[in-house]
Amino acid sequence: MAQHAFGDNGAYTVTVTIADDDGGTSVQSFTATIANAAPSLAALADQSAAEGASLSLQGVNFTDPGLLDTHSATVDWGDGTTEAATISSKALSAQHAYGDNGAYAVTVTVADDDGGTSVKTFTATIGNVAPALSDLAGQSASEGALISLQGATFTDPGFLDTHSATVNWGDGATESATVSSKAVLAQHAYGDNGAYTVTVTVADDDGGRSVKTFTAAVANVAPELAALADQTTAEGSLISLQGATFTDPGTLDSHTATVNWGDGTTETATISTKTVLAQHAYGDNGAYTVTVTVKDDDGGTHARSFTATVANVPPSLSALADQSAAEGSIVSLQGAAFTDPGFLDTHTAAVNWGDGTTESATISSKTVSAHHAYGDNGAYTVTVTLADDDGATDARSFTATVANVAPALAALADQSGAEGSTFSLQNATFTDAGTLDSHAATVDWGDGTTASATITNKTVSARHAYGDNGTYTAVVTVKDDDGASASSTFKVTVANVAPTLAALPNLDTIEGAFVQLPPSTYTDLGYLDTHTATIDWGDGTSAPLGDIVLTRTAGR
Repeated sequence: MAQHAFGDNGAYTVTVTIADDDGGTSVQSFTATIANAAPSLAALADQSAAEGASLSLQGVNFTDPGLLDTHSATVDWGDGTTEAATISSKALSAQHAYGDNGAYAVTVTVADDDGGTSVKTFTATIGNVAPALSDLAGQSASEGALISLQGATFTDPGFLDTHSATVNWGDGATESATVSSKAVLAQHAYGDNGAYTVTVTVADDDGGRSVKTFTAAVANVAPELAALADQTTAEGSLISLQGATFTDPGTLDSHTATVNWGDGTTETATISTKTVLAQHAYGDNGAYTVTVTVKDDDGGTHARSFTATVANVPPSLSALADQSAAEGSIVSLQGAAFTDPGFLDTHTAAVNWGDGTTESATISSKTVSAHHAYGDNGAYTVTVTLADDDGATDARSFTATVANVAPALAALADQSGAEGSTFSLQNATFTDAGTLDSHAATVDWGDGTTASATITNKTVSARHAYGDNGTYTAVVTVKDDDGASASSTFKVTVANVAPTLAALPNLDTIEGAFVQLPPSTYTDLGYLDTHTATIDWGDGTSAPLGDIVLTRTAGR
């Protein structure tokens, strides 16, 4: 009885030989046809792993009665990957890393060299693994400058995962970042200085995420004003800042601006769309250094200067109306107002009154004041000249028409005296508003005599002796060189004065003889008196003188 197990399939010729102990043999053959037997895999247990981790076949053994068979094995990992496994002592070895989480049906196939196969499956449950960001170093930058993520790389064993990233820049801005070759790429410009906590988040397509933070220290940058061109203007005119624009990389900064106009005035300016707006009127000419300063809310400043050349503007007098007045009365400037855009200018004024008199005028509240009395009538051209402290002038003229004023005599007191005595004018003074007038005076003494009088210091002097007694009306008349006159009267009461005979010598004669009166003289201050003469002979007889001649001497 004999047994044999064929190690491989095939058709085998089996020869049976029998021999005796003497060397005799007998041989018979038959064919043994051996069928192939497929290998048999043991059942496979399900497995779990994390994506990216190596998953190994565990307990994957097989048997095969075909001892001489050779074998091959493959593993379909269920993720599109099929690979040959290693066989050693009828144990299969293989490893695989899944690029993404999921439940995968893994199929293990063993085949012998005759085509017999055995297939077993198990489920590989792969868990997701979150990506892992590297630590991020703090960064420094200036506001407005781009800050880029540095070293923001990550790993993810789920090499088939897709990823997204966001960056919260800590200033209220959150944005999606670019992911390339497991590096997070993003840039940002901060609108204001400060210390910002930047948060970088990477997420895979399965919801796994990694978060890292770093501090961005952002320094303030001062605003920068554009260069300012010099300007020219006239005093009193508005000058506006031109091209006073500025930039500031700190887009969130707020700003204030001041303008020092160089004349002692500093004021806050208006800012609109990063343009400084301000206007100013200079009160005096000159070259002024204007300084514009812009300041951000963090104290950063920038200043620019330019020269404002301000030209003087002459003052402007208003037109002056003609005036009329009487000589000696006060003529005042009327409506002599002026304007001057140079409101810091000082001014002087002079008035040429047209009569040879020029005098300084008073200025108050931009009005020229002056007074003048004309000493004579006439039409005078009055010129008012105004000058500012920079030498610019303006002049206006008007005509002052001055009427003559008659002189005025004082009232004269009545007088009395004797005929033949001298009468003098008493207190015959007069006034005349025309201080430049010349005068003549006459006295009508009321007795038919009119004579020129003497004038000294506006006092009329004259003397007269009346030749006869009576009451006379004397008229004193003063006349100026323009024909105007004034008169004053007074009464003169003249008393008669008796004539006076000269002494007569004693005469000796004899009775009966004729006595002859010697020549006799007399005086009489009343030189206009007429006279009669009588003689009383002392014997009771008297007679007109008749042919007796009396001789009169001068009466004054």
